Amino acid sequence: YAIVPSFAHWRFPHDDLPLSWTSCEPPKLPHDQPLPRLGTLAEATLARDISCCITNHIKGTEHAHLVPRSEESWFSDNGMFRYTNQQRPGSAPVDDAQNAMLLRSDLHTIFDQKRFAVVPKGAVLVIHITAPRSSLELTRLYHNVSLQPLVSVTVQYLLAWFAWTIFAHSVNFV
Repeated sequence: YAIVPSFAHWRFPHDDLPLSWTSCEPPKLPHDQPLPRLGTLAEATLARDISCCITNHIKGTEHAHLVPRSEESWFSDNGMFRYTNQQRPGSAPVDDAQNAMLLRSDLHTIFDQKRFAVVPKGAVLVIHITAPRSSLELTRLYHNVSLQPLVSVTVQYLLAWFAWTIFAHSVNFV
C-alpha cells in the first residue's frame, strides 16, 4: 500500500471506488424538478433538501460543502468537477449543489471540526463519530444514525468528505 501523509496528497480513486460506496449512491433529482439555476448554493441546497439531512429539522439549517472550499485546489487537481451539474452559471465547481447538503447549524459547526463523517453500512449511509470517546453526547445522539434520504448528492463527494475527515485524525500516526 502507498503511504499517503495527508488529504492534499491523496488521489481520488475515480475508476476504483470501494464497492461499499458505489452501492449507496443517492438517487438523482427527476428531470422535471431541477434546482434553481440562479441564486446561491444555499438557496439551491435548501430547495433540494428542505431539512437537515441528519435530524430532519427545518429551522436553523445551513448548507455544508462536502469537499470544503478550503480544499478547492485538491478539488481541481483531482478533477472532481466531473461530478458537478454546474447548473448555476458563474459558480465555482466546488460550489455545486451535489457537493453540499443541508445541516442544522450546530451540526455544520461540528462537521467543519471533522468530528463526524458519513459511511456506508450496507446500502444505507450513517453518521460515524470520529472520536467517540471525546464526546459521549455526540456518540449517543448520532453515531450509526442513518441519514435522511439524500437526493442528488454525489457519493464521490461523500467519500472525499470521509477521507478529508479521516486524514485529519491520522496526522498523529504518520
